[in-house]
Amino acid sequence: PDGTAAAFSILLDQRVASVERHRITREIYDVAQNSGFKQVYFAGDPFSQWRSTEAISNDLGLLLPLTSIFIALVLWLSFRSWVAVVLPLLTIGLGLLWLLGIMGFANARFTILALMLPTLLLAIGCSYLIHVFNQVGLVSSASGAGADPRKIVEEGLGFIALPVVVSALTIIAGFLSLAFTHIPAIRETAIYAALGAVCTMVLSLTFVPAVLVLLGRRGVEFSTGLGGNLVGLIERVGRVATTREGWLYAVTGVVVVVSLIGMRRIEIDIDYFHFFRPGSETSVGLAEISRRLSGAVNFDVIVEGDRPGAMETSIALERLAELQQWVEKSNLGIDRTISIVEFVRHLNRAFNRNSPEAYKIPTDERVLSDLLSDKEQLKGFLTSDGRRARVLMRSRLSGSREMAAAIAEIERRGREVFPGSRVYTTGTLVLMNRASDSIGREQVQSVTIALLTIYGMLALLFRSWRVGLTALVPNLVPVLFFFGFMGWRGITLNITTSLVASVVLGLAVDNSVQFIVRFRQAQKLRCPVRDAILTSLRLSGRPIIYANIALAATFAIFTISNFQPIASFGLLSAVTILGCLVEDLVLLPARLTSPVFRATHGKQLVSDEAVEP
Repeated sequence: PDGTAAAFSILLDQRVASVERHRITREIYDVAQNSGFKQVYFAGDPFSQWRSTEAISNDLGLLLPLTSIFIALVLWLSFRSWVAVVLPLLTIGLGLLWLLGIMGFANARFTILALMLPTLLLAIGCSYLIHVFNQVGLVSSASGAGADPRKIVEEGLGFIALPVVVSALTIIAGFLSLAFTHIPAIRETAIYAALGAVCTMVLSLTFVPAVLVLLGRRGVEFSTGLGGNLVGLIERVGRVATTREGWLYAVTGVVVVVSLIGMRRIEIDIDYFHFFRPGSETSVGLAEISRRLSGAVNFDVIVEGDRPGAMETSIALERLAELQQWVEKSNLGIDRTISIVEFVRHLNRAFNRNSPEAYKIPTDERVLSDLLSDKEQLKGFLTSDGRRARVLMRSRLSGSREMAAAIAEIERRGREVFPGSRVYTTGTLVLMNRASDSIGREQVQSVTIALLTIYGMLALLFRSWRVGLTALVPNLVPVLFFFGFMGWRGITLNITTSLVASVVLGLAVDNSVQFIVRFRQAQKLRCPVRDAILTSLRLSGRPIIYANIALAATFAIFTISNFQPIASFGLLSAVTILGCLVEDLVLLPARLTSPVFRATHGKQLVSDEAVEP
């Protein structure tokens, strides 16, 4: 309003390839920055896409090395062996190389969500390999100094291979449950994450054992930490869990109820234009342009008549002007509209000696026809047959909830102004927001698919629906807490937070599988239930803790990403993974003391006397 700022819009042809669009955007950016203006701001889809591409490269260059360093540290603390550090990282690197090769052959796009894949696969591979190395180390310690390394590896792999495969399948099921979404970025990322998990699993059970055998005795000698303060703490936790079941169930019940209430408060909102952090150039440019001038978010309203030439009459253009005026005066968040009406008014004034009184739509249809005769000049706002007219909306809205409400009102008013005509909105942002409308329904669908698939695999592994349920339930509580936490804190369900439940559920069940396999092995020795639980905690508690610390830390590293949704995904996932760890070390042992678990196919696995401490 004070004339100190001005803006212009650049509309790029959507048919231009992404690389070329990025080049053009970069050249425009460089010219504008060197133009001598005091301050230049940029916003819009082409600029956001260009900056996103750069940010993805920067994030990869930061997140991947940090994750590798942390995982190396976790592996060293777990086994105190350079073999157990270098070999897992080499194995995961090979799996990642396989995945990137598959993506290259498939001409996959490296989207913002795909940015998480390399780091995520590092954590998944680390989880597999910690259990593999732990079991080989346990066998090696029990075998003595002169044992054959080949037999040690074979015995260790014979015990741990099936649990690792099932754990991998639960992770894959968690990812593939997201493959049914209508949002392409989520679907593609989920499929490639599942393929990456397969590659890492195969290498963990083939490449790693082969290298260990080739390395000889030094390849199987590393610490498994069966003593020490951590194992002592785990055993104390196990004793509390197996003697205070009632209190644990009561606390769990309260958490579940509070979480279910919070879930009802969850709202769906996706803001594609605020993917970057608040202080970034993209976010600042969007805010400044929206504050000083008309909004920087564009979408289109299309009015389609019932015949060719329907939008080339003075009555139709007056109605179009009426719709534009109503949109701009309504409190919908639309700052400016542009259509064929502005072109006609300008042309009419130009042909009438630039008279202000002539800035209007002519009522003479012959004059109007002459003004509309240059179809090439007007093709961006009027089709060649005159049947469809386009209204460009400049909006300060970017969130899907506000945008959906504004679009619904505009389309409703458009149908009133143009009875018998088709009025609809379109544009990149509109199409993405419409896809986002289904995210709530698809969240329920993906979690349900993941639950049923994972439960089926667990029941088959343990040959008991009760044992499968026992393995699954402890991991449901943190997932419910995750949704409840979102609702109580007002965190919206969006394109990244919708991934947490399915992804984390598949990763977290790995704890339960490893623990229950140990427990059932101890049961075969007719060991009292609580002794079997303590033995299982002693053998598997430490690797479970380290594996989950690696997972949680990997997700937490995402919080330094340039993309706010990725940072939120990382933080929520890390908290949920830690919640699953606590539940598996506390609630799962408590459930294992229940007669419901021990009764399988109508038979008691241990005697009632053995249940007593």
